[in-house]
Amino acid sequence: FLRARSEPAPRGGESGSGHDSGGGHDSQSGIGTPTRPNAIQVRALMEFDHAVRTLQLMADAEIRPDARIVLPKDAPRSIGEGIDLLHIRVHNLQRSFGMKPIKAIGRPFDPKLHEVRKTCSRLDLPDGQVAEELAPGFLLGTDVVRRAVVTVNRHRPSASPA
Repeated sequence: FLRARSEPAPRGGESGSGHDSGGGHDSQSGIGTPTRPNAIQVRALMEFDHAVRTLQLMADAEIRPDARIVLPKDAPRSIGEGIDLLHIRVHNLQRSFGMKPIKAIGRPFDPKLHEVRKTCSRLDLPDGQVAEELAPGFLLGTDVVRRAVVTVNRHRPSASPA
C-alpha cells in the first residue's frame, strides 16, 4: 500500500535552465504547460492509483461482506488508516510538483490568498484575522493555485438595548 515516509521533493530548475518551476507551469505566461513527470512523481502516481483501488476494494468488502473480496497483503487495517496514508502521499506528490500550502490561520485576511466562507466574532482575535481554515489553499511559486477557504473574525458593534 502506501508508505508513510518522507522523500525529498525535487527542486524546480533541475533541468539546468534555472527558470523551470518543476511543476509544469510557466510562471512567465501564467499558462500551465504539460511536462513529463519525473521518476518520483510517476512512482507517487502509481502508488496513489494502487491506494485508491485498495480503498475501493475495502469499501466493497464492507458493503458486501459475502462477496469474498481478496484484499492485497499490504492493505491498511481500516479505511480510515488507508485514507490517512493516502493523505500523506498526496501531500508528498504536491510537494514534488512544487506546490506549497498557503498559511492562513492567524494571518490578516488577504482576498488574493483567502476565500471567506464564514465569519465569527471573537474578542480575543483582531478584526479581519483568519480564525479558521476550512479548506487549504496552495501556491505554485508565486501563483495561487487555489485560495484557502477560511473563517474571518469580524468585530460586530454590540446592539444597544431598546
